[in-house]
Amino acid sequence: MPEKGINEETNTTGFGVNHILAIAIEGYSYPLKPLDTPLADCKEIMKVLVERYESFSWEETTLQQALGRKDILDSLSQFEKKFSPKDTLWIIFSGHGTHDAAKGEGYLLPIAS
Repeated sequence: MPEKGINEETNTTGFGVNHILAIAIEGYSYPLKPLDTPLADCKEIMKVLVERYESFSWEETTLQQALGRKDILDSLSQFEKKFSPKDTLWIIFSGHGTHDAAKGEGYLLPIAS
């Protein structure tokens, strides 16, 4: 996907730049069923965000597939190193998740690693 927007050096809006980290996981194994559309879903959401909100100064869009927990945490850490306090990270996750009703919390399910 082509990058749109302006970088930090030319940003005169007073706002930081926006980054997208899209994570698409299709290849789950038993007991989870593989999914057919996470990659296409992430690409479409990224396209809509960049096109509809092109005034947002998009610095970087990254699409990653089939990540384990450590891979996801490493990706977040890499983004953190690039950020200024005004920047925003949009995270898109398309894959399985689960809900712990007792805690009232939801969890993303990466590929087992």
